[in-house]
Amino acid sequence: ENFQIFDNGEVADEGFRELWVPNPEYDSITMDSTAALLVDINNMSSASKINQNDYIEKINDMDHLSQMAPIMNDEKCQACHQPPAKGSPLYASQKDKWKVRSVVKVSTSMADIHEEINKNKKASMLVGLITLAMVTFLMRIFMRITVLKPLDIIGGVADKIGAGDLSAQAKIKSQDEIGVLAQRINAMIKGLQERFHLTKFVSGEAVSAVKQAGLEGLDLGGDRKELTIMETDIRGFTSISEKMEPEEVVNLINLYLDKQTEVINGHGGDIDKFIGDAV
Repeated sequence: ENFQIFDNGEVADEGFRELWVPNPEYDSITMDSTAALLVDINNMSSASKINQNDYIEKINDMDHLSQMAPIMNDEKCQACHQPPAKGSPLYASQKDKWKVRSVVKVSTSMADIHEEINKNKKASMLVGLITLAMVTFLMRIFMRITVLKPLDIIGGVADKIGAGDLSAQAKIKSQDEIGVLAQRINAMIKGLQERFHLTKFVSGEAVSAVKQAGLEGLDLGGDRKELTIMETDIRGFTSISEKMEPEEVVNLINLYLDKQTEVINGHGGDIDKFIGDAV
């Protein structure tokens, strides 16, 4: 089944006929159109060109890769297989076929090839899954380093600012969009720190006036207004403090200044400074 010879002809009682034999003993004789076509093609071709035939066929329900190759009737063969004589009774059937002596067919089962292909498919799928898992893992690490971790840092800084801690800084060195966001947050923190320090030297009323002015700013030249300037202290504080313990003096001063501050702020006033018991 895997090695066959197609003889170009045999002289029989009924005349010249083509054969398909599975072995040189000619036990089984039949016709084969594929071999006959290959013989015809090579007989019509030039002597320098030899045509072969490769194809896939089913043998015992299994795919086989088959190849047919002609054995040409060259000069050595013509010592016994000469061209048909024109006066020969077989001339009509042999005149276009004598250039090809036989056709050899070799068939190879593709079962091993299919098995190897299936193995390669499974191996490729396994390698693909492993590669996908590795890429996913690396992408997760990359996203965590470049995106998630910086965002966690920025979120922590925002929480600290919300709690009143203006010493926090978003320490991100990247120059991408997240790095730019961190720089803007740090600039915002610096602005808040400056405003906070400003309130230590400027009254709350002045800060409120700046806020109310908006982006246009305050009008130059100022405004004319009626103001009240009040200076207060505790009468006889020196003699009182001499009769009290230091802790009691501090508590008295704090209580007095708290009450003064509450009244002044309640009327929209600004405290310039405290001097001992004086406001």
